[in-house]
Amino acid sequence: MRFVHRALAFTLALATSAAAQTAVPIQTKPLDPANLDRSVPACTDFYHYANGGWIKSHPVPAAFSRWGSFDELQENNQSNLLTILRNAAANGNNQANADLRKLSIYYSSCMDSAAAERNGAQPIVPELTRIAGLTSRAQVEAEIARLHSMGVSALFGFGAEQDAKNSTAVIAGVNQGGLSLPDRDYYLNPEKRYADIRANYQDHVARMFQLAGESSTQAASDAQRVVAIETALAKPAKTRVERRDPNANYHKMTAAELAQLAPGFGWPAFFTGEGRSDISTINVQNPLFVKVADSLLASASLDDWKAYLRWHVIDASAQSLSSPFVNEDFRFGSTLSGAKEMLPRDKRCARATDNGLRDALGQA
Repeated sequence: MRFVHRALAFTLALATSAAAQTAVPIQTKPLDPANLDRSVPACTDFYHYANGGWIKSHPVPAAFSRWGSFDELQENNQSNLLTILRNAAANGNNQANADLRKLSIYYSSCMDSAAAERNGAQPIVPELTRIAGLTSRAQVEAEIARLHSMGVSALFGFGAEQDAKNSTAVIAGVNQGGLSLPDRDYYLNPEKRYADIRANYQDHVARMFQLAGESSTQAASDAQRVVAIETALAKPAKTRVERRDPNANYHKMTAAELAQLAPGFGWPAFFTGEGRSDISTINVQNPLFVKVADSLLASASLDDWKAYLRWHVIDASAQSLSSPFVNEDFRFGSTLSGAKEMLPRDKRCARATDNGLRDALGQA
């Protein structure tokens, strides 16, 4: 995909503001004629008339699924962040600033490919073993809360959000989720392109289970379980169009009302696991989804849920593990993104550090 944006007014405003502050005339080129494609009639296809020249001179890089002027800007910024991280890593613990030391440790750890190859799946084995030992629905729910606290949004989405009808309040939000594919259509649409992705996805899940130590037979069975659970969660999920209606996605209720909506799930224990036992007000984005998820916890087998939770641990961790995990994760992901090659490790580690230590890197 391509999104080539033109921000003429914004560019001129910045230039005017900067010139006013410095009293030095600044030369700007808000509209470059080379970006036009005059071979296309403007009244027939204005998009290509306005952007065709830029598109021809800026092919989508192999490691990207889209490329536009703002993507180019973002990539330039990533290069600056990478320079900061390389300098922090070079200085290690010798720097006085605590945030820089954190950045050094985080980035250097990510860049230690030798350790990643030695460790293989070992970093996630304790969590996979923990899940394998679950014996009850209550323990499954406790594991769901534990995974949420680790940043793995299993079963549904949960977090703090602005009350859409009260700008002074931040409340809890429970949202549809629990899927690994982009949205419900990937599970339910009968078109061939979606069916092909589903088959590829199930094969991908099985491959990942094998990399984590399962036999081919067990991996294939567990992959079927995962797809079945996620397909069941996709059915009550809203479409992308339905999610655009703010009023249809606003269902503010008390904790007691949420417990009535989904009485089988231990919400007080979940809130406590999230570190906020005092939650009293929640927006439930999709009440039907929450009801179905609640009933699915009772109707699906314990083995189904254990496979589902193990998969979400593997999927969330794959990019940080050894190269077989990283390569398989990219192989399947590229079928969705269209990217033809993986970003180099230093750029992937810069992005990981930015996600993990955003404030510290922003300050640096």
